[in-house]
Amino acid sequence: MLVGGEVGFEAVYSGARKIVELWPRAASVYTVMPKSERYPSVAYFKIDDHAGDPYSLPPEEFIQFKFYNPLNQWRGIAPLTAVKMGVAIDELAQVWTR
Repeated sequence: MLVGGEVGFEAVYSGARKIVELWPRAASVYTVMPKSERYPSVAYFKIDDHAGDPYSLPPEEFIQFKFYNPLNQWRGIAPLTAVKMGVAIDELAQVWTR
């Protein structure tokens, strides 16, 4: 999560609708498919691990943890990327004040 800014877990349910397994998924493997850009709700998650056919999961079967990203409400931002953006903004502000 510190490298990519987000991580996802695919939940495998038993017949009694209890979670029996959690499969970790890297941020590069899944795509968040929103219902609309205006309202923050997820329609489904598209999983493509390049080992088989891509498939989709409903939001009830996927858990996403992410750091806050002011540029994109669906994806997380890595801490080093946030620091890099902060340094770039500071450098631009220093140039502007000169």
